[in-house]
Amino acid sequence: QAVLVRRPLADSFLRSRCGPRGRKPAMPDRDGNKNMPDIRGMCSLKVDISGNPPSRWNTNDLKDVFSKFGEVGDVFIPRAKNSNRQSGFAFVRFFSEREGSEALRKMNGYDLDGCRLTVTRAQYGRGE
Repeated sequence: QAVLVRRPLADSFLRSRCGPRGRKPAMPDRDGNKNMPDIRGMCSLKVDISGNPPSRWNTNDLKDVFSKFGEVGDVFIPRAKNSNRQSGFAFVRFFSEREGSEALRKMNGYDLDGCRLTVTRAQYGRGE
């Protein structure tokens, strides 16, 4: 019977694979641009908004609103197909599962400039 021996990874290997504070660096998009963060392992929440998106419906403001629950790793607001208009939903991703779960509980039903947010767990990641 084979015995599996696990060895700790060397610090230099971890530094080469991860960015500051142990985070993975940005991963390239389809065109090879490094503008998409590596979201693997993040707690992903889907945020739907009732009605037309308010002026605060942008990545910076959503990050500010959600960051009171922990460190937000990524905010993504898709564009509507065949237009440059933002869709009525966004994805907010936390580095910590615990912080993402707290944000889900406390932000579901939150009023953002007169529009009600519905926060759920995201079902699929990018490219799935």
